[in-house]
Amino acid sequence: MRMGARGYISKSADEEELIRAITIILDGKLYIDNRFELTVQRNQDVYAEFTQREREVLAMIKDHQDNEFIANTLNISLRTVENHLSHIYYKTGIKNREKLLTL
Repeated sequence: MRMGARGYISKSADEEELIRAITIILDGKLYIDNRFELTVQRNQDVYAEFTQREREVLAMIKDHQDNEFIANTLNISLRTVENHLSHIYYKTGIKNREKLLTL
């Protein structure tokens, strides 16, 4: 949603729900499948707590980049990347890198 998405729907949604979602979005409104509404809201709340640098690190993690690549790209030390990751883990309550991919 932060990146411009106007809707969120399950890939298992039926044709009727998909048409309803498209219609709502075309009317200029947001559509969030009610099965995911709490998850989407929680994720938006978590993103609000991240610093800009934490968002950058998370984006690179979601692109499957390793810590060394992140450090070199952002021109920061490997230890600083690890500190940002620690903050992200703490703020999200997530314990491992793989689960961060679902944010």
